[in-house]
This record gives sequence, structure tokens and C-alpha cells, in this order.
Amino acid sequence: MIKTDHAIIRQQQRHITNDDIDFLFKYGVQVRQPHDCAIVHLSKKGKKIAKELDIKPTICGVVNLSDNVLITVQHRYKRIKNF
Repeated sequence: MIKTDHAIIRQQQRHITNDDIDFLFKYGVQVRQPHDCAIVHLSKKGKKIAKELDIKPTICGVVNLSDNVLITVQHRYKRIKNF
């Protein structure tokens, strides 16, 4: 997956590894948002597996769907709303 410079910087600042990002896209669920973007977060099954592998289950990413580019990554604690 292609990452923006912003995503690379945020990934370093938030201590999220490339393996964590790969895990996120393997077990993640996409929730479409306005302006052709989607939030990718872990499903219930993914969170359970993440805890077993010592990966923080709160990781989340924002993806531009038209270009298939990762915009940013974060630890999400708030509820994700469906639009």
C-alpha cells in the first residue's frame, strides 16, 4: 500500500509498525466516509487476535479509496460513525 508522507510521520510518532499496518488491512473493516475516504479499523475477531499477538487493538487508518493511498494512522478510542 502506498503511504503519504503524513502517514509515515504519524506512524513513527505513534509507534505503529509496518507489520501492524499489514495486520490492520488483513483483519480490518472499512467504513466509508464522505469525500471518497474510508476508515479501516479492526473487527471484533481482529481485536481478539491482536491482543494475542501484542498488537494494540485500537489502531485505525484512513484510506483514500480513489487512489488506494493510506492518509494517516492513529489509535482510535471513540466510536466510528457510519455515514
